[in-house]
Amino acid sequence: MGRKKKEIEVDENLKGSKVTNQVPIEAQEKLIQLMNDSPTIVKLHGTEWEIHSLRPAVQWLICEEAVEIVKADNMTIGDVLKAMSKELPRVVRVLSYALLNDKDRIFIDYRKRIYSEEFESVYDTLMWGDIKMRNWAQLLMEVLNLVDVSFFFLSTDVIQTIRKTSLERKVTMEEQKQLLQELNTVK
Repeated sequence: MGRKKKEIEVDENLKGSKVTNQVPIEAQEKLIQLMNDSPTIVKLHGTEWEIHSLRPAVQWLICEEAVEIVKADNMTIGDVLKAMSKELPRVVRVLSYALLNDKDRIFIDYRKRIYSEEFESVYDTLMWGDIKMRNWAQLLMEVLNLVDVSFFFLSTDVIQTIRKTSLERKVTMEEQKQLLQELNTVK
């Protein structure tokens, strides 16, 4: 399955410097979904849930849980699933975060990490309800698809390019100063 990519040219204040980044079509589609706030509809335990693009803080909470679930590098998908089965309460928290996707719906007091009644209700329904694991897996895959890290990599690339361009300009200015000093001392 080949990915279609589009080149992006950044050429505003860089005076002719060309920055080319390859952005997958899937990342562009996710950005459009985020901008339009188009929900993903999932059915769970007789209830239809609209999962909107995950807010950055919710993505961060999910990533925090994921780090605790998967502590080793270079794990196979089987290893990841085994780790997740051992950490079922964390997986349920991830699903609850995604379903609620709002600070005020998740927490009574965010700073103290006190969960709201709504969060506790969703968590209990997922943990103790008669929901089939197959439905969990589908929901979890939807949630993981909503956690988008390509934006962070693209941002890092752009920042590195700007830093490199600025450094090149600084080096060129330093070289010019040295050349002028040498010319002044020769005279």
